Amino acid sequence: MIERVVVTGIGMVTPLGIGVERTWAGVLAGQNGIRRIQRFDPTGFPVTFAAEAPVAGEEAALKAELTRLAVVEALTMSGVPGGARLGVCLGSEACRPPWAWLWRKDAPSAAALQALAPDAPTRQVAALSGALGPRSTVSTACTSSS
Repeated sequence: MIERVVVTGIGMVTPLGIGVERTWAGVLAGQNGIRRIQRFDPTGFPVTFAAEAPVAGEEAALKAELTRLAVVEALTMSGVPGGARLGVCLGSEACRPPWAWLWRKDAPSAAALQALAPDAPTRQVAALSGALGPRSTVSTACTSSS
């Protein structure tokens, strides 16, 4: 069996910005995406910096829109339509539960746990792109992006 891999398009939401053009310009300018944590007050923690993507708060709708923008950017760049011949292979490290879950007394729902599964981004990209072909998730910590 012969396997073929083709990178047809790229979509980015990174600590340097939203979109390939803005991210690449930041890389070329030598910008650093690591800054003081904005999503919560890190005072008192041993580490107070992170490489956070530019999301204002934890609003699910905003995160979904950023994901949609990255998928649309990649599909537009590729020129490939969705459908049965489009598959999704995505590198994704396992998600982390929200901090508030540490103090929960009840178990999270199956849907909440499914949303944190390593293949959740792959399923979301497949749904957004109309990909009906094979789906694969590479989940090996930071090396998944390779």
